[in-house]
Amino acid sequence: MLKRILPFSLITPRNAAFERDLRRVRWLRRPLALVMYSAYVLIGIPLLVSVLFLLDYFRRSAAGRYGSYYYYYNTSVWFAIILFATFLIMVIANLYYLVITVNSINRLIASGEWDSLRLTPIPERDLVLGKVAVAQVRGWRFMTLDMALRLCAIAFAVTDIAATSNGYPFLTITSLSALLNLGSIVTLCVVYTLEPLWRMRTVVAIGIAVSAGIRNLTFAVLAGFGLVFALHIGLVIVIAATTYGLARLLGSLVYSSSLESLFFGSAALLFGTLVVGFVINYFYRRVQRYALRRAYRTAFRTD
Repeated sequence: MLKRILPFSLITPRNAAFERDLRRVRWLRRPLALVMYSAYVLIGIPLLVSVLFLLDYFRRSAAGRYGSYYYYYNTSVWFAIILFATFLIMVIANLYYLVITVNSINRLIASGEWDSLRLTPIPERDLVLGKVAVAQVRGWRFMTLDMALRLCAIAFAVTDIAATSNGYPFLTITSLSALLNLGSIVTLCVVYTLEPLWRMRTVVAIGIAVSAGIRNLTFAVLAGFGLVFALHIGLVIVIAATTYGLARLLGSLVYSSSLESLFFGSAALLFGTLVVGFVINYFYRRVQRYALRRAYRTAFRTD
């Protein structure tokens, strides 16, 4: 399972072009290095942020600021900081993914090196996938950092839920409803955490497609920015449309049900969360596949 997540899963055992480009990467060039880096970042950053939060909390408490009001205020400030840092890293990561891809193929085409690569025994599809894999290796650092900050946000959200006076209300309805609602929360957290990985793969594919189709670097950069912006707009529209449709459909089913509405409400919430997560992943995968198909066609066209 882990091997399929890493960028190296895109590469066949023998791909000299990929190995040549990979040697230009200064660090994190091997699967074990990526795994260890991911483990350090995904564990270390949330742990470090938690320690800083606890130190800040005890420092202010020692100064005489007690009470639940301060606790929630302090938590909300940290939560806002984490969300802002997550948004900032997301923007920087998208820009970085474009920077490392929009000049990857068109530069080789302009220099004539791409025609030389086409004469090698490496299949044309593997030449493009080699560029995709190297770009994903380079972008893995920002992607992992994005995931780590999202884990911090989840940790603070869970802390707020656990610190409420009466607990989380809908977790105390029935044991079955609590299990269903817990499944909804876990699904939402998993989708929120894995979204940077899906987005990184998609933006890299878009950048490669733009690099293969547009020879001018300035136009390629502008087109890449526009397509990534359109990607986010399309994702928002898809999520909004899916959520609205599910709310209309499941809401009518729950209210018209003759059985216990609380149970069906929890079941509908879990089903809706799963559907939204699937739609987000499906949207990214479809855009990624279309971009790669576009890259295959344009990278080897004859002018």
